[in-house]
Amino acid sequence: MKKQLLVFISVILATLILLSGCDKAPNADNTTTPADTTTAETTESNFILLLDEDNDDYKIIRPEKAEEYEVNAAVNLNRTLMDKYDDIWDRKLTDDFVKGKKGEIIENNEKEILIGYTNRKESQDVYKTLKEDEYTIRVVNRKIVIIGENQYATATAVAEFIENYVNKADGKTFSIPRDLDQKGICELRKVPVHSSATYRIMTYNVVGADGNVEQASELILRYLPDIIGFQECNKNAHTKIVSTLPDYYSVANEFHSNKKTYNYTPIAYNTNLFTLVDSGLEWLDGRYTGTNTKSIAWALFEDKNGARFAVINFHGAVCSASYKGFENMTDAERSQQALTWRIDNVRQIIEIKDRIFKKHGTLPLMVTGDYNFNSSSEPYKNLTAGGFEEAEVIAKNKTAGYKTYYKFGSTTTAQKGLSIDHIFRINGIDFISFNTVRDPIAFTASDHIPVYADFNVIK
Repeated sequence: MKKQLLVFISVILATLILLSGCDKAPNADNTTTPADTTTAETTESNFILLLDEDNDDYKIIRPEKAEEYEVNAAVNLNRTLMDKYDDIWDRKLTDDFVKGKKGEIIENNEKEILIGYTNRKESQDVYKTLKEDEYTIRVVNRKIVIIGENQYATATAVAEFIENYVNKADGKTFSIPRDLDQKGICELRKVPVHSSATYRIMTYNVVGADGNVEQASELILRYLPDIIGFQECNKNAHTKIVSTLPDYYSVANEFHSNKKTYNYTPIAYNTNLFTLVDSGLEWLDGRYTGTNTKSIAWALFEDKNGARFAVINFHGAVCSASYKGFENMTDAERSQQALTWRIDNVRQIIEIKDRIFKKHGTLPLMVTGDYNFNSSSEPYKNLTAGGFEEAEVIAKNKTAGYKTYYKFGSTTTAQKGLSIDHIFRINGIDFISFNTVRDPIAFTASDHIPVYADFNVIK
């Protein structure tokens, strides 16, 4: 009987040992297979888990005095995580000044994604290692440090992080290598195209390069649109701004048909990305004919994937007391004349669109320009009634609601208000983001600040 009792107790003890082993980490004394051991150790030691269904305690930290593109980058990362992990991630975006006194360097062991030059020691240590225009994505203990030598390099680093890690995660778990230390150089384009977009289009009135041409060129290169609709682009602007674009840019219709009169509304495009299929240039029907500024150009492009789309670019009519024959009109009469012309400008846009569609079939199309009218006006409403939609209105990601025309020297800060520079679409264009350029040099480069949209073509 004692022998049977001992056997029974032995069986119970063995069972308990096996059961208790299920809750323990694998070790050399248990029966876990080598493959299981390797997987567990790799997951624990070589990767940092940022979030899964049971873990979302990482926070995004940005500097208190972050510059515009650092702020935009942090917000974009947060939105991307929310979109991909809508049931897990819950807006964990924090300014670093909520912890510590002014100027204090914070050392802690919290789980944080650090964007830019924060007050965390890890950010500041990594920043010291950066060269001009350089950026890095580095894991330091429990921190993920994403920082550049300047705000544009930081934005590039965040875009890289989103593309290479966030977008490639499965939407259920998100981890990164513990030894991650990725470096790069911010490219000529300092402000990356939105991570969900393919191309960038800009509209920019360069006021005949009578502003600061060096600043205008620097501004364009900083954003480096793939397509640019210029206005007031006289010979001086063609020579000192358009010609300073990288060599792989070209212009559709540099001159009018006489081969002597410069096109004041040229469309510049990246020939590495697009092939010019067809183009045209004509004068606005409704305009003051004593200047060369009011023209309308169009171009049809094909990208490397065979997707075709068209762009129309124009400079809307104005009526000035300096115009011969209109100097004796009252202000009210000139305003009415300008309105009549602008209504006709919209008619001509729609007519050109119809001509393109008749020749090439219905396809995606955008309209850029200094329209000289805002969203409260009759011509704007006529354009939207014709099926056109504005990027500033429909883009999900945007910095919008700013005036785009300023008297020279009046400000270096964008003012809230209605824009007169617009980018419209019809058919298969997906505007991913819209932005009003608010760099300080924009206000001394021209009397207009440019706007741009990052987009995809829906083939």
